[in-house]
Amino acid sequence: MLPVQLSSGDLLADRRASYAESCLPDDPAAAADLYRQALDLADRLPPAFVETLFDQYAPEFEAALVGRLDYRAPGLLARMLPGDCGRVVDLGCGTGLMGEALAGRCDWLEGWDISSAMLRRAEEKGIYDRLERRDLTALAQEGPIWDLVTAADVFAYLGALERIVAWAAGVLNPQGRLAFTVELHEGAEA
Repeated sequence: MLPVQLSSGDLLADRRASYAESCLPDDPAAAADLYRQALDLADRLPPAFVETLFDQYAPEFEAALVGRLDYRAPGLLARMLPGDCGRVVDLGCGTGLMGEALAGRCDWLEGWDISSAMLRRAEEKGIYDRLERRDLTALAQEGPIWDLVTAADVFAYLGALERIVAWAAGVLNPQGRLAFTVELHEGAEA
């Protein structure tokens, strides 16, 4: 992985992110811990930083997450949802792991991600009806059009969740669902 040359605006957060990158690919657990520390310091990483990070990570993303870290969040989340999901938007769709878990259960499956490289990987799978490059920190209300909004391991990059949850509430149909994952915190609360 190539080092990312953008700043979060917080020198300590940038250093933690730099240390995290130096841990990859040999020690992904240490890298994840350092990235979490960087996020705690900066609250939310700038969209350009996230875009560049995931553009660079796209070729190795699935091998690292699924192969080395035994990532299972999309499958676990999909099993908790009803059989027919209707119109679905997959926020931060990445390479399409959540889309694969929902394939065949949606009337319409749309994926949004800030990383063009990730979207290209998702497109190769042929499971989405539509893919769009979107910054999830700047979504506009579109009216109630979705039956399901998913976000598998995406909210950690957005900081405070009030804005994205309010957005989801405004775009979901009356019986719609917001399904997302967050990471388990085993330490003392700050």
